[in-house]
This record gives sequence, C-alpha cells and structure tokens, in this order.
Amino acid sequence: MLPYPTTWRLISSIWPMEDRPDEMKDPLIVGTMDFKTALDFKRHHEELLAKQGKGDSVFGKDNDLPAKNFAAGSDNCNNILHEVRWERMPVSELKEYWKQIPPKRTHIYRRLPLEHHGAAGAVGECVIIRAHDRTLPLKICMFSKANSLKKSLGASETKGAADNWENPKAITDIMDALLNLNAVFFCLWHMDPTPSLLMRLVVYYNYAIYGDRSEKERARLIVEVIDAILRENSSRAIARDPPLSFRQCKERWKDIAERWGDFGGQGSSGMSTAPNKGKREPEKAGGRMSGPEKQRIGDGRGGNGPARFGNRSGTQARGRALRYLNNPICYKYNRATGCDRPRKTGGCDDGRGGIYAHVCNYENQQGVACHQQHCAETWRH
Repeated sequence: MLPYPTTWRLISSIWPMEDRPDEMKDPLIVGTMDFKTALDFKRHHEELLAKQGKGDSVFGKDNDLPAKNFAAGSDNCNNILHEVRWERMPVSELKEYWKQIPPKRTHIYRRLPLEHHGAAGAVGECVIIRAHDRTLPLKICMFSKANSLKKSLGASETKGAADNWENPKAITDIMDALLNLNAVFFCLWHMDPTPSLLMRLVVYYNYAIYGDRSEKERARLIVEVIDAILRENSSRAIARDPPLSFRQCKERWKDIAERWGDFGGQGSSGMSTAPNKGKREPEKAGGRMSGPEKQRIGDGRGGNGPARFGNRSGTQARGRALRYLNNPICYKYNRATGCDRPRKTGGCDDGRGGIYAHVCNYENQQGVACHQQHCAETWRH
C-alpha cells in the first residue's frame, strides 16, 4: 500500500497532466510522496522551465471541472435554500444547456427583492407577472419608472401589451429602464444575459450619437431596436432557443437603422433621405461644393469628428455613403446573414431603380474602403 495515497488526487487538482514531466504522470511515483514534496517538485520543475524559456504558454488549456454530487434536499427559494445554489454558473456556451431552462416560471411571485438593486417600486406588478413567462414579448417602456403605477398592460385583440404606454424619450431614461429590466431578470432569469447585452449594445453604438440627431430621435431608434430584440427573444423562447447573442443584436441594430432614412438609410443616390433641417444642402453629384461640404461628404466628418459605418455608429453618417463605381455599397451584403434583396448586375436592387454594390465596406484607419469581392463579416482584415 502506498504511504501517501491521497497525494495523487490532491496534486491532480492543481497540476494539469499535460504540464507535468513523465515521472509525475505515474500515480505509483506520486503516491510515494507527501503533498509538500509533490508541491516542491512542481515548483522546481516550473523554475527549470522558466530558465529554459519554456514558461507558461500564452494560451492555456482549461481542465474539466470535477463532478460534484449533492444530497437530496428541500428548497423553497426563500428561507430553505439547497447548497447547490452556491455553485458557479455553467462554463459551457449557452447553446449547450439552454434547452434545459424552462420558458416560464410556474409559480408567480410579485414581490421580487428589488431594493438591493435600487429598483424598488420602479416596475409595476403587472410587468413582473408578465416577466415570469419568457415566451411573452416585453417592451422597454414596461420597465420605465414613469409607467410603474400602471395596473394593467391593456392588451386586446387590436393592440399589443402596453401599446398605449409612454416610451422613454431621453437616453438616461432608457438606461434606467434597462437597469430595471436587469434587476427583474436577475431575480427571475439570472442565466439570461439579454439585459446586459442590450446595455452593451447601446454603449457600443455610443447611444446613437452621430450626425446632428436630436435626443428624442435617438431615443426613438434605441427603443425600436430594444423592443425588436425583446420581441424576437420571446419567439426564440417558444422554440427553446437561446436569446440573441451580442453579434446578432448588432445586426438587428444595423437592420433597423438602415430602414430609418434619418439614421443612415440610403436613397438611390446613397445620401440620407432625411430633410437637412434648415442646413444648406450640398449640390448633387457633378456640381460644385464648398470646402467644408467636401470635407463633410468625403471624410464623413461633422462637428463630432469622424463617423464611419465600419466603426461604431451602426449606420453611416448623414450626408455620407460609402460608394463603389458611383453606387452606394450594400450593408446587408457585408454581414454574415447576407443580402436578401433582388439581385442585379454588380449587386442588388435598391428598390428605386438603382443598385447597391456588393463589395467589402471595411475601412482602414485612413478611411479607405476595401472594395474587394468579399463581405466584411466573413473576411477578417
């Protein structure tokens, strides 16, 4: 019998097998050492590797976490809590385990502990009840404090839930509503990252600050994007599919922003279709433009500096469109999902008799577009 039979098991939890010398992969050898001796051997081996320039690799391999058995016990989510609750979240991707998460909570609990989150009294009871079922679409206005006293969602055959509720009109109100949504999900669906992804999305696109949009206009765009994502996630919950990823959320932002002429939608000329709100319009292609107008169109610069589609705006700056052979570049083509418009020679039909060019819209640091025959999403520059 080995003098130290537990040393092999203990050292295995801190020293991956692939990092050991051959002799330390033999349980008979390790079992003859006490735990301190085994640790000293590990330390000396790592020091020797460091001297030889063979230290830790930049990319390490994770070992499988050990399985753990739990005794059966009661849990009422309140004053009787099973010890399994204190274990970590799954380390695998959501798609690997999401189908095991129920789409709805069977038992309704209205008085969620929101005080610690700073959200006490900020979300109405009817909204909390609805949030117990992930298959029911939510809207960001439901989590706005301005609507916290609503007693009913008011859904009918002709109107959806909360259709007559007031949407947030300021960016700070939207972020506050997202934090309230996050607090409710923390209590009901802590494995669902949707609230944090929505906040990350708004920050990623810099709160839709580009061009000279008013805050009210930016808020309308953000609300529409958030509601569309929440609506799609409810549909995915019915099929037991995981919620949209951050990458997919970015695609939804771009799709909606592209439909908004005032937020980067392209007319047949590739220019914004929105009115210029009293500002001098640049002359049509082929006419003369002043120096400042050339700079705004050619460089995409306004009062807030560069604003390019390929960076963080999510849409092109107003008055500027990336072009190829005098045709605006198709931004749907430049996503992994591809373009669904009717095809035309050199690209797709813009719906107005023109063409959106199917070329790469990736811009380098100097603002020069790639223009090659591949999409920016699948070609990594």
